[in-house]
Amino acid sequence: MPSEKNIKSLEALSESFSRSTVIISTNYSGLSVESLTDLRRQLKKDSIDYKIGKKNTYVAGCRGQR
Repeated sequence: MPSEKNIKSLEALSESFSRSTVIISTNYSGLSVESLTDLRRQLKKDSIDYKIGKKNTYVAGCRGQR
């Protein structure tokens, strides 16, 4: 049974997906922490939300939007 924390996290993710016009999945393996931090800062300047999470959580969040 999912914990209350996981349920709230999934609800927040589903809400974020519902507000989005575009969702892009990336593979960030191989990037250094410095490179990833720089990327997130650049995206934030343009009001772009960049989230890191588990694939299964994101799939469940997408299912909630169908």
